[in-house]
Amino acid sequence: MYNDKQNNKQTLKIKALIVTPTRELALQISESFSTYGKYTGIKNTVVFGGVNQNLQTNALKKGIEILVATPRRLLDLIQQGFISLNDVKYFVLNEADHMLDMGFINDIRKIVAKLPEKRQSLFFSATMPPEIIKLSGNILGNPEKITIKPEQKTAEKVEQSVYFVNKKSKTRLLIHIIKTFKFESINKNLIRVLFNGDKQ
Repeated sequence: MYNDKQNNKQTLKIKALIVTPTRELALQISESFSTYGKYTGIKNTVVFGGVNQNLQTNALKKGIEILVATPRRLLDLIQQGFISLNDVKYFVLNEADHMLDMGFINDIRKIVAKLPEKRQSLFFSATMPPEIIKLSGNILGNPEKITIKPEQKTAEKVEQSVYFVNKKSKTRLLIHIIKTFKFESINKNLIRVLFNGDKQ
């Protein structure tokens, strides 16, 4: 996004769109952009329903590069002519499953239909019900699926330890551990863990 930064003399156009289901989350995301992008000069704003739109439309008129929005306020402002999605290069759909639960799926389809075909899309969802899978197929061209599993707990009878040691001392540490604890058997994972850091 920073590499696509526009000249301030130009009328800034929306290059990144993040759509999220609730105003609270939209505000949180916008605040994060403001914090992390403080020294980049990239301008962002947030639009959501339930409040007077004047402050939001005034920010849009000044020009922005990143827009965070809830679906219905976004569509409303597009219809009024305050927002164009013609230049969007990056599209993020956040908490897609909540969009489904809150009845926003048709709104999302309308938004996607207004986006340029050539863009990068990111799609985040805690669960993947059939409707969301179908929607993701329409949004994403050649997707890569990344799954983050819940933290796996270690079995109760397994004890874990961490040893901070330099590369040259790993062999001596391994010998010391084997002699000190007198293991009945040595798990090959112990040796793998000790020596996987040799690239450091």
